[in-house]
Order: sequence, then C-alpha cells, then structure tokens
Amino acid sequence: MFKLSTVLLSVILVTLFSLTFISATNDRYPKLGPEQLIQEIAKLYQELTGKSLLEDNIEEESDSFAPIPYEATTNLNVRSGPGTNYQVIKTIAPGTKCDYYGENSNGWFHLVCQGVGGSVWASSSYLRQVSGSTGGGNTGSNAGQIAANFARSKVGGCYSQAQRMGNPCYDCSSLVYLAYKQAGKNFPTNTREYPGNTRDVTGQSLQIGDILWKQGHVGMYVGNNQVVNAENPNSGIKIRDLDWYKRYIGFTKVYRAK
Repeated sequence: MFKLSTVLLSVILVTLFSLTFISATNDRYPKLGPEQLIQEIAKLYQELTGKSLLEDNIEEESDSFAPIPYEATTNLNVRSGPGTNYQVIKTIAPGTKCDYYGENSNGWFHLVCQGVGGSVWASSSYLRQVSGSTGGGNTGSNAGQIAANFARSKVGGCYSQAQRMGNPCYDCSSLVYLAYKQAGKNFPTNTREYPGNTRDVTGQSLQIGDILWKQGHVGMYVGNNQVVNAENPNSGIKIRDLDWYKRYIGFTKVYRAK
C-alpha cells in the first residue's frame, strides 16, 4: 500500500527500535505496548510525509453512484440477497422510500430503504419509481443522534469497499451515508461530494452527529469526546477518543445535517 524510500524506512525502523529499547530499559519512561508503538510510528510517518498510516488511504473509486428513488407498492419483504431463498431482513410498508443501486438479471433490485439498516434486495414487481429524493425526515440534532446511534452500533464491524453498503461491511463514507439514511437524510456517498446536503460548521462546538471531514476520509462525532469511523481494512470500524482522532487521523472541516 505504501511506497517508502530507503531513507524514510530507515528513519522509521530506527525510531521503532529506539522507542522499544527506551521503554523496556528506562523506568522513567512508560512501557509502550504494540498499539502505542504503532501510533507513535504513524505520527512520525504523518509528520514526514503529510499522509496517515491509520486512516482509509484507498481512493474511493467505488464510491460514485447516483441512487434512484423508489417506493414499495405493498407490504414487501426485503431480503439479504436477490431471491426468495434469502433471509427476510424486514417487511416494509407500502409507501416506504428506497434508493435503487442496481439489479440482477432476474429483476431483483439492490436497495437502501428507510428504516432498514444496510443494503437489501427486493423484487422489482412490488416497487415503483418516484420523483425527488428519499431525504427529509428528522432535522438538526435529532437526526444527528439517530445517525450516531447507528454508527455506534457498527463498531467492531468490518471495512470493505467491495461490500461497502452494510452487506456486511462499510467504508468511511458509506457508514456515514447509511447512518443518516436512518434519519431520513441523504448525505454524500463519497468524500468528494461534500458538503452536499450538509452545512459547514467548522470552528463551532461539536454536536452529536457532526461529520469530521478531510480529503479522502470522514468520521462521525458521537458525543462524549468520541469519534466513530470506518478506518481501514485492518482496523475495521473503530470508536476513538477525539484527541486520538485529531492526532493520528485529523480533519479539516466539520459538516452538520441541515
């Protein structure tokens, strides 16, 4: 993933050895465990290169799509896969709004529906296209709390761009997108599209549900000085102290639901 020059690699290795030796032999310094050592090396790498070792550094090529709004025409079983042999995730009511992301050859639609966490499948026979957006719903802090609750519930889950729509994994922007979908909000589906349906509140006090944005990565402030983010394939979805997040990942803008 990273192409390090010989000099940079040497600096990092020497620093790692020095930190380990000092920590192990000098009682004046705290003992550093593996995670602390990784964090210190990541900090040094970021200072030397301006890049982060800990965040999602994968270009979001799979992030670009324009969902098409549909609604259910009857009580409709939405399933984990494209067919009646797959598990029923939920039965949605007539009029429930869904975003369409594609279909298979048998006419089953891949959807994200209001009130359903993650992506699901349903037969196109019981769906109709509608105008406008599935957005709306809750406003302000209420939407932020709903989104934060969803994000917290995914901590410990997996990171993936190939299966990013909650089936079963997420990447940084799809986690935020799907979290706000629970509150009836349409947030950008990739970091390049911000601010989108949000407002820039950089410099204001953080509120629950605020999006911590930088080029290529987003996390969500969930209160109590904590941030949830889909970090990278190795770390998965993490909850981090705000100070830790500022130090090792960082953000340049803060966005909030309108």
